[in-house]
Amino acid sequence: MNGLSKTSKTAFGLVLLVALALSWWSLYTLAVESFGVPKLLAAGISVAFDGAALVCADLASKYARSPDSGPATRLATYGLIGTSAFLNVSHAQMLGFGTAGQVLFGAPPVIAGVLFELGLKWEHRQSLRERGRVAEAMPVFGKLSWLMFPRKTLKGFRLVLLSRLEDTVRRSAPTQELRADRHQDTPSEPLRQPETPSEAGQDTRDRTGTESVAAENRSETSEIDPVASETPSAKTLETQFPEVSSDMSIAKLVALLHDQGVTDREALREKVSAVKGTEIPKGTINKSLSRMK
Repeated sequence: MNGLSKTSKTAFGLVLLVALALSWWSLYTLAVESFGVPKLLAAGISVAFDGAALVCADLASKYARSPDSGPATRLATYGLIGTSAFLNVSHAQMLGFGTAGQVLFGAPPVIAGVLFELGLKWEHRQSLRERGRVAEAMPVFGKLSWLMFPRKTLKGFRLVLLSRLEDTVRRSAPTQELRADRHQDTPSEPLRQPETPSEAGQDTRDRTGTESVAAENRSETSEIDPVASETPSAKTLETQFPEVSSDMSIAKLVALLHDQGVTDREALREKVSAVKGTEIPKGTINKSLSRMK
């Protein structure tokens, strides 16, 4: 078991070695003398029971360090250990030993199973703690605090719980925002209907006039606004805002740009779209802004 200390591993190994040696001798003698099994096959009987138990124990230890439960491996381990203990006790009875002899023959596998169970529980607890599934111990206020200042102590207790709850929500919020952003509906362009021959002819006849009107409109626009507004590129935004990154979620980008002075919704949408490299709908920007309130 990887999570145990060196001393615990040594003690567990010694107990396991004694249990395996006694079980092998007992099963070997029982098979040869009582049932006439050939010696070569009798030597492998203990391996069939105790070796399979070791394999199941190793799998159960791996399950204990993972998010999965793996109850089948633990049940198989206990079943093989119980069978080995039963055969050892039966052998002691056949030899005419009393209660002390039966306990002597059957105890080592049971002791190994108890140590195995305690080690699995410790490893499973450590695995849960590493994954953040075990809450930290609450601070100790003391009996005098509860007796002399019950209201303040209760208030402090509630504040600690509230702080831990907010930290848990804050840690899980980026994952939830990312999932929400992935499920946002992207705007779809309307399908363009094919032009009829009359519409095509009308478009050819009026093209010259339309182009002249568009040219006049462009000239008027250039006179009114000499400097045309362009959407900045992602590289430009990363230079202006070093904290901006395309790996960030839309909600984080909106909050960061908003904190840095970009308050116009359309400007926010254009800058976020430039960073993400895709057109972001206005509804997503509005939703991100509403979360900030």
